[in-house]
Amino acid sequence: RNPSAMTLLTKPPFLSSLKGSSAPPTGEQVAPSVTGGIGQPVGLSCKASGSPEPHTFWVLPDGNIVRKGSVVLGGFIMQSNGSLFLPNPSLRDTGHYRCVAVNQYGSASVSMNLEINPRKTLSFGDAQRGPQSASGRSTKIRAPLLLWTRPPRMQLASYREVTIHQGGEVHLECQASGVPTPLLSWVLPDRSVLTPMANSGNRISMYPNGTLHISSTLPSDRGAYRCVASNSAGAASASVRLHMSSLPPVIQQPREENLLLAPGGPLYAHCTARGAPPPTLRWRTPDGALVRPSQFLHGNLFVLPNGTLHIRKIGPKDAGSYECTSFNAVGTDKRTVRVEMKEEAQQAEVIRDAKNMPLSTPVLKNKSSSHPGFQPQTASLMSITNGETLRLPCSSSQAPKNTLGSLSWTFPSGKVVSRGDSGESGRYLVQEDGTLVIHQTSVFDRGTYTCRSTSPDTSLVSVVTVPVIIIAYPPRITTGPSPVTYTRPGVAVELPCLTIATPRAMVTWETPDMTQLRVLGQARIYGNRYLSPRGSLVIQKPSSRDTGFYRCTAKNVIGVDTKTTYLHVI
Repeated sequence: RNPSAMTLLTKPPFLSSLKGSSAPPTGEQVAPSVTGGIGQPVGLSCKASGSPEPHTFWVLPDGNIVRKGSVVLGGFIMQSNGSLFLPNPSLRDTGHYRCVAVNQYGSASVSMNLEINPRKTLSFGDAQRGPQSASGRSTKIRAPLLLWTRPPRMQLASYREVTIHQGGEVHLECQASGVPTPLLSWVLPDRSVLTPMANSGNRISMYPNGTLHISSTLPSDRGAYRCVASNSAGAASASVRLHMSSLPPVIQQPREENLLLAPGGPLYAHCTARGAPPPTLRWRTPDGALVRPSQFLHGNLFVLPNGTLHIRKIGPKDAGSYECTSFNAVGTDKRTVRVEMKEEAQQAEVIRDAKNMPLSTPVLKNKSSSHPGFQPQTASLMSITNGETLRLPCSSSQAPKNTLGSLSWTFPSGKVVSRGDSGESGRYLVQEDGTLVIHQTSVFDRGTYTCRSTSPDTSLVSVVTVPVIIIAYPPRITTGPSPVTYTRPGVAVELPCLTIATPRAMVTWETPDMTQLRVLGQARIYGNRYLSPRGSLVIQKPSSRDTGFYRCTAKNVIGVDTKTTYLHVI
C-alpha cells in the first residue's frame, strides 16, 4: 500500500444514527518523504473518501493552492484521482506539501516532504580510469553531473486575437522552447485546464504539438485562452482572445412576391441569404414537402445550389404558396412566393369585398361589364438605407375620382392602416393623398406593402404592391487599439475605438474590473478614465492597477464587432 495515500473511511460514533452514510473525512497522517530529481516527473499520491464525497486540494510550500483543473506557476497539476503531478521539478520545489480533504462534516489531511536532488552522480567506466596505484589498480572517478536548464520562451506573440464565425473550426497554435522541453497546457475561458493527455471531449482537444482544436465553435467558446509552457526552470504563457461573429439570416429578396405565370413555362423563384454562421435554406411547397438545395422533387421541381427554386414546366397543380426559410444558430428569416396561373386569372378574377357583395360572388374581368373592375399593379423595388424616411405613394389613388374612395395599406406583418391613420408615436402615417410615410426605418420594415383603393362608386378596385428592402450592415471597428498597449505610470494613454455601422452601433468599453462604460453623445469621466463621444477611452495618470484587458464592443441589430487590448503600465 502506498504510504502517502490517505483513505478516509472511519465514522465517528455520533454519526451512526444518521440516515444514509454521512461520514466526514477524518484522521491526520504524515507520509514518508518523496525524493525526485531535477527535471524528472514526480507524483504525490492522495486518495480521500467520505460521504458526502470530500473536496480535495493541495497546499504547496509557498502557500499556493492547487485544485482539480487548475495550473499554477511551475506546471503543478492536480489530477482527477487527487494526485499532485510535477512534470519538471526543480530545486525550488523542495518543501512541505499538504493534501487536504473537506466535506460538510469535517476535514482530514496528509502531509509529506518532497526532496529534489540538486545534482546527479556520473560514474565513468574503465575507459576513463584515473592513474594507477602502486598495486596496479586504477581509481574510479566519481564526479557530479550538473544539469543545464533554460526557462521556457514562447515562440508566438504574447497576445493575439482571432475572430471566427460561429460554428467554424479553430486551431490555436502554441509553441515554446526551453531546457528541458516545456510541458504545454491550455487554460480555457471557464478556467478549466486542457493537456494533450486529458482532452475535454471530442469538440475541444489539444494536439501533442500544443495546438488547441475546436471543431465547431459555440457562443460559449468566446473569451481568453492561455497557453502555459513550464519546465523545471520556470514558466511562460501566451494569451489568445477568441471573438465570435454572429449574424441572423437576412434574405436578399423581398419577403413576399406574387407571380402570374402561363402554364407550360418555367418558374425561377430566387432565395439567397447572408448570415453568420452561414445559414441553411429550405423550400416548402404548397403540399407541405420540404426541399433543400441540390434536391429534386417529382422530377419537375429542383432547388439549385444557390437556393433558387426551379420548376421546368409549371401547371395548375403547381399553383400556391412556396415558402423559403433561412436559418442558422442565431435566427430565422422567411420569404413567400405566391404562384398563380394566367389561365385561371383570365377566366374569373374574384373580388371579395364584404361591403359590396357576398364573398362567394365571382366577378368576371370584362371591360363592358357593369361589375367593379380590378386593376392589380406591381411597383418597382424600393430600397432605402436604415434610419431614413420611407415614402410609398399609392399611384392608383392619384386620380381625382378616387380621392374620396376608401384606401388602406397592408404592412408585411399583416397590419392594415387606412387613410389618415398613424401609429407607433407617429412613426408611420397614411397621408390624405394615400402616401404611406414611415420615419426611422429599420431592417424590420422590409417586405411587401400593398395599397388597396376603391373608387367612390365602387366601380374600380386598384391594388398596388411595393416590395421594399432596407439597406443595413453590421458594425465594423475601423480604428481600434493594438493587441498590446504600453505606457508609463502617470503618462496618459488613449485607446481608440472608431466604428461604422447602419443602423448606428452602440459602443461600450469593458475594463479589467469588469466595469461597463457606454459611449454617449457627450464626454463622460469615470475616475481617471475619460470616454469621448467618438468612442475613444483615455486613461489619465495610469498606474499598475490599470493594467489588464480592455475590450471595445460595437453592436447593432445586425451584428457585433469587438477589439481588445492588454494595457501594460510599466
